[in-house]
Amino acid sequence: MGKWEKDRSRTATDDLMSGAAWRKLTDALHEAGVVVYGDERTASPLLRAEGIRYLWRVFGFTEFLALEADPDYPKLVRMFDPRNPWGNANPDCIYFHAQISDRYAYRFHGRRGSARLLEITFMDEHIMAYPDQKVLATLEDIAVNPEGDVDILLSAKKPERHEGAWFPLPLGAAWIYVRQYFYDWQTEVAADLVLERVGARYPAPPTDPRKMAHKIEQAGKLMVSWYRGMQSVVNAYCAAPAGRLAFTQSKSGMSGQYYGMGTFECQPDEAVIYEFRPPPCRYWSVQLMNHYWESMDWDVRQTSINGHMATLDADGVFRAVIAHDDPGVPNWLDPAGHVAGLVCGRVLRARSASEASMKRVPLVDVRRHLPAETPVVGDAERQASLRRRMLSVARRHRE
Repeated sequence: MGKWEKDRSRTATDDLMSGAAWRKLTDALHEAGVVVYGDERTASPLLRAEGIRYLWRVFGFTEFLALEADPDYPKLVRMFDPRNPWGNANPDCIYFHAQISDRYAYRFHGRRGSARLLEITFMDEHIMAYPDQKVLATLEDIAVNPEGDVDILLSAKKPERHEGAWFPLPLGAAWIYVRQYFYDWQTEVAADLVLERVGARYPAPPTDPRKMAHKIEQAGKLMVSWYRGMQSVVNAYCAAPAGRLAFTQSKSGMSGQYYGMGTFECQPDEAVIYEFRPPPCRYWSVQLMNHYWESMDWDVRQTSINGHMATLDADGVFRAVIAHDDPGVPNWLDPAGHVAGLVCGRVLRARSASEASMKRVPLVDVRRHLPAETPVVGDAERQASLRRRMLSVARRHRE
């Protein structure tokens, strides 16, 4: 049992009946407002508007993560999409969450799909206890049968008789994080997966008021913890050396993943040249985020680029241009109206990752800082590219 489950209130059910439980939740939301109104970095009309939306987005998703998730009857629920991009959501990913318990056995099955990577990460604590969770184990490169199906038994003990794949459920596992990484947005197909508890009986029991009262009480604490945890991450981005992203191996992400963290500043008459030499790896990308660690409108703007989308120069270097107006280059990163924000680089399955550099230049001089052979992208080509991007995201998040 995690530390977030230990502080049981004697009056939780009384609070449920009197309305105090609801007031505590809304008080927690009010307290979380400090990440918007107590941070000078967000003192602009754009960031205040996005800040209120950010608070409400997380408050809304707290309902499932803290109140409905149940290891007895687990559900794989999509966590992030273009309308809920908080928590550094990767535009190349579909994320699933489900609460589990090492007391049970589970069957994970369905169609594999064709995403470039599919992994299950087993975590302790509670997803909203960030950054206190730990990775307990990772199931990489999930195998499929000849029909393209996944069928894996997850249990603490290996069964005496079992046909098919088995993966040991780590002691203390409290939830799983299922991630699909897509490289070619136009062709790769999402998985169709189900998680079920072995031996579960149906129908499921009705809501237990005492259990729900406790969950509501904990939800407020978890919500404030989440907001504060996110702000600590933003602080880490802002503390990174100016003009570069130093990549370090992730301690809480996918196995073999390197993160590069940094910030950008770009006025309307400026551009930022981002340079990175990709190492041999299975996946790499770069994306822009606002000061709430939210990914920016990736379905209708080119705010991210991965290794499949990227155009590399003859010397093997990836050069992108952060600019408010389309600079007419293939690797344009659109800051979505923000004159400052966060930059995140990812590299997966690499032995190491070098750092990336960023340089501010006048917008009119962009071409002088790029190789002479850099292609010119016209408006019609850009519009067609952005439309394909929008359609591929809509398809992927509908499947």
